[in-house]
Amino acid sequence: MRKDRGFLYMTELDINLVIPAWFSALIKCKISSLTARREILLMARKITTEKGMVMGIVDSTHNGREETLKAAVKPGNELVKRKMAMMGDVLDAINKLETEEDALKVISRL
Repeated sequence: MRKDRGFLYMTELDINLVIPAWFSALIKCKISSLTARREILLMARKITTEKGMVMGIVDSTHNGREETLKAAVKPGNELVKRKMAMMGDVLDAINKLETEEDALKVISRL
């Protein structure tokens, strides 16, 4: 995440959009802290880079656009090398799931 401008913010909550089951399941799998999930999904708090690091939901912070982009692209290139480019098909399948429980089953296998 970019140090000087990065933040996580669920603007969907402010405009009353329903969060799909697959996204809720993904958040549960990736953010283990109940407090962090509550702040992000229920309270729509803006999570800054520093707070995200403390909460354990930000893997790394970087200075400026170029450094952040380089750090973001690196894991993607590693996944492609491991032939994980099929992720688009996986995401399409997840998007068709109707319940959070179904989505959790699929996401937990990733």
